[in-house]
Amino acid sequence: MSVGKRNKRATLLRPVVVPQNSFGERETQWVGAGRWWVEIESIAGGEVEVAGQSLGNATHKIHGAYLRGVDRTYRLTVDGRIFEINHVDNPGQRNEELELVCTETID
Repeated sequence: MSVGKRNKRATLLRPVVVPQNSFGERETQWVGAGRWWVEIESIAGGEVEVAGQSLGNATHKIHGAYLRGVDRTYRLTVDGRIFEINHVDNPGQRNEELELVCTETID
């Protein structure tokens, strides 16, 4: 993958579970874990129905330099868009690049 194609600046977010909110419930907060230059490639799109409301979703492959520790519990934001990580691949196990398969939900 050419570094020149990595033209989007992403923010990596990792989940942190807060023991209890004001209602006594556990909740997840997303904490910035770094910035990362990526290329976003659209793979597929469609619609899903949630609670009677139709939402669009899109699947993307996101390429970036290798970063240790990134896994499916993380997510990315790019220009206000949120990408949930479904799969992480380290092609050839060379620790040079990561390929992420991500889902973006569109309201």
